[in-house]
Amino acid sequence: LVFVDESSVDCHMTYHGCAWLIQGMKAQHKAFFICSQHFSVLPVISLNDGILHCDIVEGSFCGNTFKQFIEQLLDNMQPYPAPNSMIVMDNCAIHKHSDIQDLIQSR
Repeated sequence: LVFVDESSVDCHMTYHGCAWLIQGMKAQHKAFFICSQHFSVLPVISLNDGILHCDIVEGSFCGNTFKQFIEQLLDNMQPYPAPNSMIVMDNCAIHKHSDIQDLIQSR
């Protein structure tokens, strides 16, 4: 089994307006992103081998970038029933596109 799931980060996610601290300590805030930057990461994690494949894009993944990602991933996978032969994804809209399903089933 290999698991695919997108995650993203932008500058608004680094700031929290309040924090819990030990009495007498000061809260510190360090920002690592410039405002308006948004990145998405799409890792593939295998039960057997850890991270098989990963891609980072500025912005979000769309149907075309996700299709390219799946094409690259399928090159690293094995035929069923070997290890790393089944893909597990959530029901994100780009995962359900007919081109993606056809691409996976054709391999």
